[in-house]
Amino acid sequence: MSASPLRIGLIGYFGYGNFGNDASLEAMTSFLHRVRPDAELTCICVSPGGIDHNKYKAVVALVPPKRVGLWSRLSNGLKLPRLVEVARYAVRQVRTLDVIIVPGTGLLQDYWAKPWQLPLTLYIWCLSARLCGKKLGFVGVGAGPSQNRISGWLLKSSAGLAQFRSYRDEASRNFMVGLGVGSQNDLVSSDIVFARYEPATERQPEIDPRPVVIGVGLVTHFGWWGNEQAVYDTYIRKISQFIARLLDDGYHVRIFIGDLADQPAVDDVMRSVGKEKPDAVGTLLIAERVSSQRDVMRQMSLVDVVVAMRFHNVICAIKLGKPVINIGFSQKADRMFDDMGIGEFSQRLEQLDVDVLYQQLQKLLGDRVGYTEKLRQALSLFQARLDKQEAIVSRDLLGGAQRSDLV
Repeated sequence: MSASPLRIGLIGYFGYGNFGNDASLEAMTSFLHRVRPDAELTCICVSPGGIDHNKYKAVVALVPPKRVGLWSRLSNGLKLPRLVEVARYAVRQVRTLDVIIVPGTGLLQDYWAKPWQLPLTLYIWCLSARLCGKKLGFVGVGAGPSQNRISGWLLKSSAGLAQFRSYRDEASRNFMVGLGVGSQNDLVSSDIVFARYEPATERQPEIDPRPVVIGVGLVTHFGWWGNEQAVYDTYIRKISQFIARLLDDGYHVRIFIGDLADQPAVDDVMRSVGKEKPDAVGTLLIAERVSSQRDVMRQMSLVDVVVAMRFHNVICAIKLGKPVINIGFSQKADRMFDDMGIGEFSQRLEQLDVDVLYQQLQKLLGDRVGYTEKLRQALSLFQARLDKQEAIVSRDLLGGAQRSDLV
């Protein structure tokens, strides 16, 4: 009699338009199809409609749809009935699985998330997994920061329930150890998107002399909690000034995003620059619509240097061997840049200095070959770390897992 297939659930903030998160899901899915082709995969996500259902046995939502009628009114007014409903739903789903994996992404932080939103939902699923006796693993995740004490406790408790934890960088591990989860012996690997499919590329136009093209990846950022208009307005004004200066100096500029929610930032920058330089829009300044990480990488293959705000836009640039400047709204890329020996090419978005950014760009352009070689060496190191992580995950999370009877 043949063994029953291993049933694996993949939990995350997938399907709602964040290309980096969806790339992490795809990376883990590809890995599981390769090492456990017999497995049945279930995707547990924010928006099932944004997921390719052909790759999974089932695609379910993180939370059940709200009921109508009296129960719905109680749930909306008191919260507790809705919480009970979500918990019952999570238990029902978890009981049909053998292993639950949180693949990559920066799930263990509270950017734009109140405690009762993602932090609480994640905790409910992790607690359900342990109560039902299922294996639970966080694989290559990013962690921190958390600016709310309740959110911090929920994130700490979620990760603490897992039998396996690995992180995409030392800063993430240190953050969780600081909360009291795990130890310095927990595995540090690399972002799992580095192990994904070969990047899509497109040939650059043969123009002699070809203008230097600067790629600028934008983000819609209103501060950590998403409610500070002044932060957004200042950032848009500064990045518009930077792009206008690039155009004045003869560079071409291509704008891209890392999340569908970033399109308003693109529209505002294009509008701002277009008022000053209307003839540049659509010719020297281009912003194509995109719908996936593959689209972003195709566009990025057409530029010479990248300035990126989204962490996974930075990863795209590194995979393509494009010298890159990180303008982060958190510390995600700082440690990675330090490891690669390019830590001088980072700034914090809310303290963005346009003059310094221009100087950083000129330094990168002055030695593109040298910085590209640093990226190539870093990619080899990242891949070696991922190979080690895959072997450990196969042994500790997948190899010993057996299908259990439904409770």
